[in-house]
This record gives sequence, structure tokens and C-alpha cells, in this order.
Amino acid sequence: MVPLLESAARGLGYRVNTQLDPVRHELRGLLDVSDDDAGHRIVHVMSHGHRPVPWDPLRLDVVAADGCTGEETNVSSWISTAQAQQQPTLFLLDLCWSGRAARLPSYVYEAGRETFAWVIAACDGGEVAYDGRFSQAVADVLQELATTGIGTDPTRRFVHFSRVAQRIGQRLDELGGPAQTIRATLMDGSCPEPELPFFTNPRYAQDARRSIRDRIAAPVRVFLDEVDSLDARHFTDKAGRHFTGRRSQLRLLAPWLDNAGGSTVCVVTGSPGTGKSALLGALVCAAHPLLAEHTQHTRARLPAACRPSLNPQLAAVQARQRSMEMLLSALADQLHLAAPDAGWTPRVFIEVVSARDERPTVVVDALDEALDPAAVTEQLLLPLVTAQRADGRSSCRVVVGMRPWTQFAPLRELATDAGILIDLDACDADELHEDLTEYLHEALADQDGYASADSRPVRESLARSAADCLVRTAGQPERWGEFLVASVFTRYLAAIPPAYDAVSAQSLGARVPTALPDVLELDLRARPNAATVRALLVAIAHAKGEGIPVNLAFPLVTALHAPADDAELLSALDLSLFYLRTSVDIDGTTLYRPSHQGLADYLRAFPRSAPTGRTSSSDDPTATDTVLDSLLARPGTSTSGVRSSWAHAEPYLLRHAIQHAQDTDRVDELVEDPEFLVHADPDTLVPALHLAQSPSARLACAVYRASLPRHRHLNSDMRRRYLAIDAARYGDAALRGWLSSALSSDEWQPV
Repeated sequence: MVPLLESAARGLGYRVNTQLDPVRHELRGLLDVSDDDAGHRIVHVMSHGHRPVPWDPLRLDVVAADGCTGEETNVSSWISTAQAQQQPTLFLLDLCWSGRAARLPSYVYEAGRETFAWVIAACDGGEVAYDGRFSQAVADVLQELATTGIGTDPTRRFVHFSRVAQRIGQRLDELGGPAQTIRATLMDGSCPEPELPFFTNPRYAQDARRSIRDRIAAPVRVFLDEVDSLDARHFTDKAGRHFTGRRSQLRLLAPWLDNAGGSTVCVVTGSPGTGKSALLGALVCAAHPLLAEHTQHTRARLPAACRPSLNPQLAAVQARQRSMEMLLSALADQLHLAAPDAGWTPRVFIEVVSARDERPTVVVDALDEALDPAAVTEQLLLPLVTAQRADGRSSCRVVVGMRPWTQFAPLRELATDAGILIDLDACDADELHEDLTEYLHEALADQDGYASADSRPVRESLARSAADCLVRTAGQPERWGEFLVASVFTRYLAAIPPAYDAVSAQSLGARVPTALPDVLELDLRARPNAATVRALLVAIAHAKGEGIPVNLAFPLVTALHAPADDAELLSALDLSLFYLRTSVDIDGTTLYRPSHQGLADYLRAFPRSAPTGRTSSSDDPTATDTVLDSLLARPGTSTSGVRSSWAHAEPYLLRHAIQHAQDTDRVDELVEDPEFLVHADPDTLVPALHLAQSPSARLACAVYRASLPRHRHLNSDMRRRYLAIDAARYGDAALRGWLSSALSSDEWQPV
């Protein structure tokens, strides 16, 4: 074991000092600091642990080779010493009872930027550690980290502490054997995880622009992606080129936005891919002070008549996969509104906005993609549009981007009668043709086969011909946005030999598919490894929220299609990036999601190549079951199929497993699992509690609701205690017993 640990540590660039079988006095200088020491250190201990007698719940000793214990062997004292030295130190403790070292009272709630001593322990404070399995797991994970960064995003210089602890726990489950509960230093969940220097990310690529942009809240940052994507080659890597045209719409929107005393509502609607989000993205990025700072070239590109003024009273959110509370919090943060103790509700938000001196403008894009679009419409947007101040003036101005669904008819009617309605499905054909031709010509000018001066007639002919075809079919019943289809077609053109003259270019352009599914399949067939690429896109199309990490997406490919090795999947991921967007999870890992909702809808409806005459309009029900089974069938899954190791689960699963369960009517399966209740994210769990059906599931939900206001602010240890007490209050002896069994034996037990 020792050679494996030494090799893994050296692979990360550490200088290794190994002490084999030290006696007590040889541990005296363990944490002495010399001038040669690096700025941080890791101390890995593999030995027997000792709980002193008489009982001292705060002390843990390493048993030295001579069997003696004393101040030199006191692990709790080591941690205090490292903290006092203010030198970042990570203790990896493969000792029985070692979890108590990760739960010292002085460090339970203060672990953050001022904490220097960090602990990952092999087991809980009341458990024993077996056979050096923790050390084996550490060695394996450090070797994996040195090559892959265990999924950490390239914008992160260091691998997060929480991600390393999580992965060690997962690896320990994979090794099998008696149960051991990994314990790690707790952190304040309300604050971003501090950047710790212990593990350098091998995938790190310094990118100042993206690092700055990642600090912008996700519901707002998405507007940047629409006009200036630094992301995964989405549509184009040319800043600002994705947004082309729509000048007549911007000439309406820009002065409307600047006229603070004007009408209260503006609705932008259209079929999937018509450019609703791109249009609103250009508008918001030009007017929002925070976003305009990062898209100066986009603002400068807009003609003066199409460019709104900077508006400090503008708040914008994209509603995709977001709850009412998430939307309200994002809007309130931008308007610098203090959150009420009980949290935001639509009524409270409207009251606070109506009491302000300034009249804000609120932009909500992708309303149809919200978790509950009807509630957002009826409880927030319609009341907000009609709300008035005490002086009789309207309280707020509202801009909404949405698909032309009948459930949004009241918003359309308000915009038609007393505001602005922009229907991108009804735009002028000549203007659309001009904009598409310009877009295609610019895209072709950046491709090797069409970039030369001699190729100008060829690319002009190809752009004009493709635009002709797309505009002619713009009125089809199954309409896909012309710009979206054009962007995928230009990608396909880059994969095939270029047209050799204007005539062949005209013929090629005339064959452009006019529906997203058709042009997608055309492009994929032109790529190597097409079947695996498509299977990976299907897996990622099932992602919730901001996206799914690859360590969950890759097993989905096997579950939904056929086995594929990691090398093949990594190659497929690289080929898929054009169709994806990325973000960074709270543990630093990269999340992937489809770049467009229409793409996700199609791939879920047709997990294999679409047949002629597509008719499916909803998710494959067997696929949603398979997705949930794959997500739950991880190491540590019990024989009943319910995951037992939620303590080591990815943040994605803690947020979204319950939403995947909703897709397939299996909420009971999760809420009846006590460990899921302990670790799940309350923000996504609470909205699903009313869906419980069985008596035991409904009782578990009642227990959870009893201390609901507290759960959002508790770490998992404290949430377990509250749930155990509430289970006792509700007479759920089985749930109380399960929850209490994981509490340390020296703690009070609820009865």
C-alpha cells in the first residue's frame, strides 16, 4: 500500500517523506515547519486508532509502533497545531474512529477561507476502518486526479476539496467490504467553496474572460452565451456573429426599453429556434450594466437606432429549468432587494417592487422552459404587469420571451392591447432573407474551403441559395428557426468537400434541410463515430438544470444504447461540443446540457435516428425509467435498488434525482429512503413532496416538512438530527431508528 501512496503523491508533484512504524517520540516533530516546506502539505496516516479512557469525545490517538499514546499521538492536537501555524494542511486519516477528527467543534462551522486544517477521515467517529481500504481508495483517486482532474472544469485551477472527498467515498464503495462512512471537514453551504491548493487541476487552462464570466449568476450569464459564447464551440466561436439581423425588431425594442414611462409589457414569441433568446440576449447585453461590460463589441456592433441605453434598473433571468423561487431570487439580487426572512414569494416581490422609488424593467426569457410556466405566468408575470404604485403609476415594466403556446394567450393579449408584441414567425420575408444570407456568408468566410478571395462568388452563391430555401419553407406547420437550422448546416458544410464553383454551390445550398432534426442527422452522419456521438447527445438531452457531469452521462449512454469505453466516449464528447453548453457545478466539475431546448426535445422523443414521418411529441417513457435506474444504480446501491451512499453522491444527483423520479412517477422510491432525505437539496425536493403516494412516503414527507424552514440552511449532519427529532414527534419509529443509527454513540438520541 505504501508504494502506491508514494507513487500517487509524487504524481501530483509532492515531495514524499515516509515514516514506517514510528514509535511515539518519533511523531513529536510531525508538523514542524522548515523554510524548505511548500506552502501546503498533506499528512496521510494509516494505523490503529485509539479512543482514550476515560471517555474524551474530542480526542483521537494514533497507536504508535511501541503501543504508546501521548500528546505526540493526539490527532486532535495535530489539527489545532496546523490551524495555529496557518499553513494549509490536509489530514487523510485511515484510522478507526477517525471521523471525530473531522467533527471537532472548533472547525465544524468555521471551515472556510480562514481554515487551514482540513480532514478526510476513513470512517465515522463511532465506526472502525478495515484493511486499509481507505488508503487504497485514496491512492486510486489521486492517480485518477493526476490525469483527469476527476471532472473538474478547465477554468478551475485546483480540484475542489469536496470533490476529492466525494470521489474517495465513491471509490471506497466500489472496493466493497464492510461499510465505512467517509467524514470530511464541513463547510458553510451558503458560501462558495474556498480554493484550496492541495490538488492542482491537470486540465486547467487559464482563461481570464471565462473565469470572470463564471462569477455572474447562471440565470443572468446565459444572456451572454446567446451573443458571445466562449462555450464549447456553441454555434460559433466568433464573438457576436451568432446574433445577426433582426434590426426591425431591435428598432422597436431599443426605444421601448429606454422609455421608462412607456407601456408596461413587451412579448417576444416564435417557434423553436427563431431567435427569441438571441434577440433578447442582444437587447439585455447592450442595456444591462453588468453584462454590457463583458460584451462591448456586441453593443458596438448594433446600429445606434437598435442599441438601448445602459439601464441600471434592468433585471433579467432565463427561466429554463428554474423554479419560481430561483427566478425571484435572481431578479431580487439584481435589483438589490433584501430577501425577507421567509423567502421570496410572488406577492412579496411585487409589493417590494411597487414600493421602490425607481420603476424597474424585468426580462424573463424562455418562460415555456420554466419548471412551472403556468405558475410563473399566473402568479408573477400577469400580476406584475398590472401592479400599480400608490400614485397610480405602473410598478414595473416586463419583457417576456416565450413559445406561442395557448396557455400564454393572456400575456399575448396584454402585449397586443397595451404594449408590444413581436412575433418572429411573422417577420418580413425579405428582411429574413437578407439576415440569413449575411449570417451564412459570414460563417462560410471563416471556413477553410470558402475563406479565400477567389471563393467569394462560391460562398455568396451558397449563402444566397440556402437562404432562399429556408425562407421559402418558413411557413411550414412544423417550423424550426431558420437561424438555428442555418448554424447546423454551416457545421455540416465544414465536414464535407467544399463546392468548387458558384453553380455547384447553388445546388448545394438548395438542398439544405429545413427542419432541425433533419439537418442534425445530416451533420451527424458526416462525422466519425456518429452512433456514439448521437447516443451521448441523447444522454445529455435528459439533463436537468444547468447540465449533467460526464461521470453520470457516460453510464447513461450504455444504459440507453450500447456499451462504449471511456476513450470512445471522450472522443464523442469532443465531437459533440458544438451542440452543447457548459457550466460549472458547486464542486468545480463541468456540467453539459444541449445548446437549444428544441434539440433536447427532439433527442428525447427519438433516442434513435428518427423514422420518416416523425410523430412522437413526448419523451420515451421507457427511457425516463432507464435514466433514473442508471442514475441510482451506482456503487453502494442496496438490493432494493435504492441508492444507499447519498453522502458520496454528485451535487447533480442531490439536486435533480427527485426531478428524474417525477418524470417516471417514482417519487416514493426516493422519499422513503432516509439517506436521500438527509442529503437531497431542499430547493428541488420540497416541490415534489406533494407527489408522494404510499402511506410511508407521505409520512416521511410530513416529517420533512416539520422543520422545513431550517432544512435549507443546514448541513447534512444537522439535518439528520432535525429529521430524527421530527420522526420521533410524528411517531415514525422506523425512520427515527434509521436516522439515529448513524448518529455517533456519544450523542443524544431522540425518543
